[in-house]
Amino acid sequence: MRLDQFLPYHLAITADIVSGELAATLHQVTELSMTEWRIMAVIGSFAPLSTKTVAAYTTVNKVRVSRAVSRLVQIGYVTRALDPADNRLLKLDFSPKGKAIFEVISAEATAWEGALLESFSDEEIDVLVRVLTRLRARVGELAPARRKAKVKLPDKLCAAQILTRSRRA
Repeated sequence: MRLDQFLPYHLAITADIVSGELAATLHQVTELSMTEWRIMAVIGSFAPLSTKTVAAYTTVNKVRVSRAVSRLVQIGYVTRALDPADNRLLKLDFSPKGKAIFEVISAEATAWEGALLESFSDEEIDVLVRVLTRLRARVGELAPARRKAKVKLPDKLCAAQILTRSRRA
């Protein structure tokens, strides 16, 4: 195997670089860690939801998610409430302060994404998103039973919306 020709290597390195650079940008503005802003992004998109579901969306282990959620609760960005359907579960959502910081995260992340993608055509972005969506689906098909037992991501994440210049503007 040659790493320069090994797709999983390219995907991992690219994802790490992109996530790291975005995390550094967001940390300058919000002082949140990568895990914390990812949790904020998930809550902002899908709240209310459980810590277990947040862990699945972020692909961060439950212990790290739990610690980060505790910090977000402590600083007043996130609230925990009993799930009325199952009193054993806690649902996470934003406090008013959390909603405000989420707006900052959204604006900064969207601007950063626009700068990242500005040299790509709409067609190239469409192809990239479709290929990544198919790769995620294929990995799901190949995943061993232990992974299939984890929380299933909603179809709206598995079939990501195609980015367009108007969305990035």
